[in-house]
Amino acid sequence: MHSNEAGTGGGVCFTTGPGTVVDCAITGNLATFGGGVAVMSAWDVVVERCEISLNTATLSGGGVYVLDAAATISTCEFEGNGTGIHVQGFAQTDVDARWNWWGDPSGPFHPALNPEGLGEPVTDYVDFAPWIGVSEVEEPAGSLLALSVHPNPFTASTSFSLLLPAPTRATVTVHDASGRLVRTLLDGTLPGGPHSLAWDGRDATGAPVAAGVYFAKLDTGLRTCGARTVLVR
Repeated sequence: MHSNEAGTGGGVCFTTGPGTVVDCAITGNLATFGGGVAVMSAWDVVVERCEISLNTATLSGGGVYVLDAAATISTCEFEGNGTGIHVQGFAQTDVDARWNWWGDPSGPFHPALNPEGLGEPVTDYVDFAPWIGVSEVEEPAGSLLALSVHPNPFTASTSFSLLLPAPTRATVTVHDASGRLVRTLLDGTLPGGPHSLAWDGRDATGAPVAAGVYFAKLDTGLRTCGARTVLVR
């Protein structure tokens, strides 16, 4: 799906559901809304394992535009779209946009949930964590860096599962929705492979934190990835 032009959804436009797009390259398209993909009042839309790059929207949603709709967009690669995913209208549930590559290992930019992200910007109502820390195009076998959280939401404690490709010095930190550091769970060297870290919902002083959205960041110095969790009191 390359070099197309439309008013809505330059590459593909969903106006009803369910619908699925898998293993496609959606590149170089132009539209007023949703340069690459538009999901308009459609439900159960799934976009997986797609390259979504170099698309342009003259108003909103260079990569993907979602209006009054429900969608899952995962294991895709976003790059060069201006905005990765733009959600507008009523959002009964977040767009499920986990496990995507956003153009930079630091993940997508969101002013509150990931202010240090250097990848494609996303709007509110986009569940983007965890994300892929390296583009699949460039990633050698066995080099995956990943961070996930379960249970989520949680009431008393939760567990962060991390995957390291090799013995690595790493930090895992927890931040509130404003980006403020709340707790450091790891600052040291671990062997390659899976690991688990528990968080009891307390800050560095041992005081219980308030209910709300929190963001965990795994940082090896060269690569980062993150996961979002919700604490319910």
